[in-house]
Amino acid sequence: MIGILLTLASVTFAGRQLQRSRQANQAQFLFNITTWYLSDDALREFFYKLDYNAWKFDERTFPGSEDEPKLDKMLFVFDLLERLIESKHMSLNDLRILAFEASQVLHNPEVERYLTWLDKEYRLVGQPTPAYAGARRLAKRLYR
Repeated sequence: MIGILLTLASVTFAGRQLQRSRQANQAQFLFNITTWYLSDDALREFFYKLDYNAWKFDERTFPGSEDEPKLDKMLFVFDLLERLIESKHMSLNDLRILAFEASQVLHNPEVERYLTWLDKEYRLVGQPTPAYAGARRLAKRLYR
């Protein structure tokens, strides 16, 4: 009987340690991705253009522009975050720190125009659509 109780206590302790380790890893990952995202000065500057509706998408001038990699980086990050939510490695609540930024970018009408255009470009080269599908699902999760 004592052996069973000791085994049960050991399993319970190990389970709690595993849960704490997972939470610490999630916190470290969230810190890393937030730091990576927020420490990019060019990206921050571009975010404010989107936030204040000072950026317009023009399909003739956008490809190859300085703004293209910035917007794609933002969308890639949001796409990744949605995939982490879907795989249950993160929860939407864990990512609330970036929710405002994600919402402002993903609900921006000019970004939506870009994504519509990008879908057409994807289809032309035989890529699956929609482009940045995860980021778009994240937009639906985030209220405006």
